Amino acid sequence: MTRTHWVLAILLIGAFHAYGLRHFGRAIPFQEGTEHHDAVIMVQRIQEAGNPWKWFVSDWPLYNGFYRPLPSLAFELDHALFGENLVRFLIFNQVVAVACSFLVVWFVWELFRRPGAAVACGVVFAVWQAGVQDAVPVATVGWLTAVTLVVRSLLQDRAGFLRWLLVAGVTAYAFRELAAEIADADVTGQSFSYRAIGWSPGRTSTILTLFTLLTAAAYCRFERERQARWCVVSIVALVGAFLSYEQCVVAAGILLACGIALAVQGVRVRWWFHGVAWLLTALYVALHRAYLPPDTRYRLQASRGALGGLRGIVQFLFPASRDIMILWSNLSIGLALLLIPVPYATVAQISANVLTWVKARTQWLPLVFGLAVSTGAYAPMSFQHFLAHYYHLPMAMRTILVVWLFILAWELSLSAASRQETQEPEGLARALR
Repeated sequence: MTRTHWVLAILLIGAFHAYGLRHFGRAIPFQEGTEHHDAVIMVQRIQEAGNPWKWFVSDWPLYNGFYRPLPSLAFELDHALFGENLVRFLIFNQVVAVACSFLVVWFVWELFRRPGAAVACGVVFAVWQAGVQDAVPVATVGWLTAVTLVVRSLLQDRAGFLRWLLVAGVTAYAFRELAAEIADADVTGQSFSYRAIGWSPGRTSTILTLFTLLTAAAYCRFERERQARWCVVSIVALVGAFLSYEQCVVAAGILLACGIALAVQGVRVRWWFHGVAWLLTALYVALHRAYLPPDTRYRLQASRGALGGLRGIVQFLFPASRDIMILWSNLSIGLALLLIPVPYATVAQISANVLTWVKARTQWLPLVFGLAVSTGAYAPMSFQHFLAHYYHLPMAMRTILVVWLFILAWELSLSAASRQETQEPEGLARALR
């Protein structure tokens, strides 16, 4: 990573996160029965406890069966600084969100050593956290671009129609992923950005993301440079993830995926490290089950069953499955279905997904990593009723899929334009190395 890359990251990430400041422009009443009910209860119980260190040896302030000492300490800090001004509590959320965007840059750089792509991943995560995709019809832009490419080929390059159709499909898929549609499900209709920045309890997920990105980036640096201090940093950050949020059980799997990706790139991996990570994870799970109630009312209410959970995982793996479900729900209207866009949109979405993976071989490693790891990071939360902050860590990993989809689309467009396969495309693909 050069200084230019970091300056570019600072400018772009800072600019997009400035849009996230809109969450501070409203009053948040300190009273129960509102969207911020949990924050109010936590502040009240923090006042009653009067001991910040209590949260390291007990349930967190909501007493619903979870071990989250670091988010609890964050609320302790906010209460000490700002009293009952819940709007100012969001400063912490914003700071952590910005830090996560920069950690995405570092993590992707350490994993794949492509600085331009690393910066792009951090910028994409900043866009999502700030909620820019909620204000811009990103998916629509993608389909308009795809249609333009197809029409252009019909007018100027009919012989290359199939090649341009492939480019159009990959482009549409890339823009759909950039729109972050899979992260928009929430039981109260709130956005991904709101849960990450505008809702103070959302810090449970963002703190976890911060420590998971840190442990993964430090681990990749350790494997590449063989310096023991990075091993220590990675283990300490992994413990930080355990002290944040129960979704931390996926961290060891993410580290293993990083090890496999590094090995594929020719890095000699120290596999013993993963034994340590999985051992710590097993210890965390055992202690959590031993000392915290597993079947609290909150957990029972939040569960949405095995079928719903599996459906959510499938949507992460194959986004077009959502369109298939919409089509299925409209079959009852019979032939009238042909008069509405649903069946044609479904065919287009399925084609875009399938065509992308047919031609993904040139960039298969980051594409598979981004898809598989983001899905794995989400899997444990898929069996709970939707809250958009559950997607925070998965979407940090999903940035890799998004950026490399655009790289793939650019490579295919160069190939289509030259009417021959190119092994070393110029332009954006080279700039992102």
